[in-house]
Amino acid sequence: MAFLNSILLWGGLALAGISVPIIIHLLNRYRHKQVDWGAMELLRKALVVRSRQVRMEDIILLILRCLAAALIALALARPSLMGSAARGLGKQQVGVVIAIDASYSMSQRDATSRFEQATQRVREVLKTLDPGDPVTIMLMGQRPHILLRNVPYEPQRFAKVLDDAATLSEGLSLERCLEECETLMQELKSPVKECFLVSDAQVTTWKVLSDKSKGSLRALGSQDRSLFYLPTSSPSAENVGISRFELASGALRKGMSARYVAEVENFGASVQQNVIVSLYFNDQKNPIEQQVIPSIAPHEKAAVPFFLRCDAPGNVRLTARLGRDSVMADNSRYAVAHVRDQVKVLCVDGEPSEVPTRAATTYLLKALLPKRAGVVRALSVDRIPWTDLPARKLADYDVVVLANVGDLPTEQVRGMYAYVKQGGGLVMFLGGRVSPQIFNARMKVGEDWLSPGELEEVIKQPADRTAGWSLGPANGSHPIIELVRSLREEVVATARVNRFFKIKLTPGARTVLQVVGPDLPLLAEKQIGRGKVLLWTTSANREWAELPIHPLFPILLHEAVTSLTQEEFERPVMVGAPLSLVLGGESLAGNLTVKNPAGAESAVKVVQREGQSVVEYTGDDMPGFYEMQAPNRPPMTVAVNVDTAESNVECLAPAAMEMAFSGLPVRVPTAGEDLAASIVRTRRGIELWQWLLSLGIGILLLESFLAWRFSKRMAGRSSGELLKSDRETLLADKAAA
Repeated sequence: MAFLNSILLWGGLALAGISVPIIIHLLNRYRHKQVDWGAMELLRKALVVRSRQVRMEDIILLILRCLAAALIALALARPSLMGSAARGLGKQQVGVVIAIDASYSMSQRDATSRFEQATQRVREVLKTLDPGDPVTIMLMGQRPHILLRNVPYEPQRFAKVLDDAATLSEGLSLERCLEECETLMQELKSPVKECFLVSDAQVTTWKVLSDKSKGSLRALGSQDRSLFYLPTSSPSAENVGISRFELASGALRKGMSARYVAEVENFGASVQQNVIVSLYFNDQKNPIEQQVIPSIAPHEKAAVPFFLRCDAPGNVRLTARLGRDSVMADNSRYAVAHVRDQVKVLCVDGEPSEVPTRAATTYLLKALLPKRAGVVRALSVDRIPWTDLPARKLADYDVVVLANVGDLPTEQVRGMYAYVKQGGGLVMFLGGRVSPQIFNARMKVGEDWLSPGELEEVIKQPADRTAGWSLGPANGSHPIIELVRSLREEVVATARVNRFFKIKLTPGARTVLQVVGPDLPLLAEKQIGRGKVLLWTTSANREWAELPIHPLFPILLHEAVTSLTQEEFERPVMVGAPLSLVLGGESLAGNLTVKNPAGAESAVKVVQREGQSVVEYTGDDMPGFYEMQAPNRPPMTVAVNVDTAESNVECLAPAAMEMAFSGLPVRVPTAGEDLAASIVRTRRGIELWQWLLSLGIGILLLESFLAWRFSKRMAGRSSGELLKSDRETLLADKAAA
């Protein structure tokens, strides 16, 4: 026996159901005040004679009242009789939650797609239900997408919902979706509760379940519930996709060239040959460049470079695309490039000198403005001594470079912090004029740091070494890291550092380049608001390093300028993640218009957060270009890409699936089994509330009828119509007296 409304059982049964009639009965016993009256003596003696019968009648009425109240309270608790024997007692109401995997691996197609197989299996489940049974249908992706929630089953309506359902361009967040299934199961009010998970048993998601997922599966298949896993699959598990597409090197400035790299990955088990990769520019229908990858081994990657010349300023849309295969969602990848007409750089010399080679910024200017046609137009560089810095307006520059600046007033440091937070770029080179104590005291801004590193001691090369240390990339992903990795090792190895500061990274900072050997940071980065700060732990001249005269130095500087001037909307976003942007310039109010890749427009409210205008958009879950338009502002274009963690479409074999669900209350129908018959055989439970309510009402009617009969007989006695036996008893008592 189970109860669907257990709270109502105890509250109604204990209080309203049973206690109320008893309390009324007890109160009625004491509410009459006895008054002696001679004319009533004869009637009193008659009632004494019949008192036992009257008491019995009251007890019978009390029992009937309590029984009726108990049955009605029990009916409100909606008890259900469990077991196979319950099927013969009446109709079984079944509550069902159906969760369909709609991640893009389900779009994998042979003769039919996996998702089409999934909807067909759902239709088989629905055939086992009766109209009116509560049903919830949910699509599982990066988040739950509920199509119908606790809705009475109607065959035509549900058929249309399944016809309109489609896969999502998202991965599968299993923990999040199973947690939502638990909530939806709790909403069902039926004696039979069933949950159906329909998925392709993708190895990436289902082979090793997390403890949280296992806990959710145990809850979904607990004693009063049934949990089914309905796998769909296809013979082929081959898929090729683009896992990365981004700027690799070069400058996104008018008249210059940039190199983009598309990384193509073979997620299948067979060698893929003659893979064509195309590059599309803006909205052009024909590619501007195509390349062919002769062969890609299973689970291997191939990097395809594309070169882009930026002839005009503005936003550029770039798309790398493969040909058609069994999974199309990961065949395209998008990037946005904001080409600037000119980048303004301010170089602040902390050690100005009449001797060019001794000045702190001499090699910086040579690296930023080499004597080649076209470069001077793309970069505008101003050099000033550090004493002139207070007279300059930082907002007029895109990047500020500090070279061996020994000290800055606190107000200037706060101004730089605000400049970076609003989207500016800051580069700091250290040197002999920098004191760790003064530097650390100045760089602390409230609870945060402007510098990516807190300075410690200076590390010098040993006396027996004259070559210094080489540099190398740190772990992780960054344009500068990727650039150094792409260069020949013998070229990078000749760029030497003789002296540098040992630093302790401040909160939010990370290492980009490191000194090989001590493995300490050489270049560190920190994001502050919309801008970034780069800290070189060595000098920008030959005082501490030979790096400034190395051919790698100008490449690193231009890459750093490109990274620092990259707009926030140029960074790609993953499908399913909220699209959040901090808008620069003056504060905005009201709404901003967003156009999705399909061309549909919607209004998004701009909010103020920490003194900045912020827009957050979560309206669509499709890859492509989203265009945001604010009043009196140039449009911003954001690239949204799929997460290729879903691109491995290999499915679990039956034995592996059984191992994955070992110890869990999950039923997996065998291949060829009649799904509908299997589901019906497992169902048990029938609600008894209709019977209990009918019985309770019947007992109330019986109690009312008996109370009327007893009251009528009592009224007859009170009018003097005594029974013959009563009169005889009274006469006998009188004679004896």
